[in-house]
Amino acid sequence: MAEAPLQTESPESLRPGDLPPIRLREADRERILSHCREGLPYEACGLLFGNGREAIHVVPMRNAARSTTFFSLDPQEQLQVMEDAREAKLDLIGIFHSHPVTRPYPSRTDVEFAGFWEECWFLIASFRREDEPELCCYRIIGDQIVETGMEVIAE
Repeated sequence: MAEAPLQTESPESLRPGDLPPIRLREADRERILSHCREGLPYEACGLLFGNGREAIHVVPMRNAARSTTFFSLDPQEQLQVMEDAREAKLDLIGIFHSHPVTRPYPSRTDVEFAGFWEECWFLIASFRREDEPELCCYRIIGDQIVETGMEVIAE
């Protein structure tokens, strides 16, 4: 059973629009959804590299946990991918994963994981409606979850 998402209700909370959206090419959006669909019934995952808020390189990765409820990046694969990005002078700007049967909103596990990556955007693909996959984007800062949206760029 999926965990209930955290809610943030303090007056000083960030709100949608307070943080800029990630910029993502349409082909990369489709690549993320395709990788996540291929991973079903398990969660799928990957990394986004770029400069500033623009995703330049999307890297689908293996979910080492092979779980329907959480993901874990393979440490050796992650080291190699991070080294390749460093050589290409690209920064880690985002992390994506899927929720095979629940809505595309960060779970408690996602929020705990995000503590290590507060500068990143978190993209979550949902396949709760298989014929209508959803892809949402958030920034998670502390226990605050802010939907930032995506600026999808046609090629």
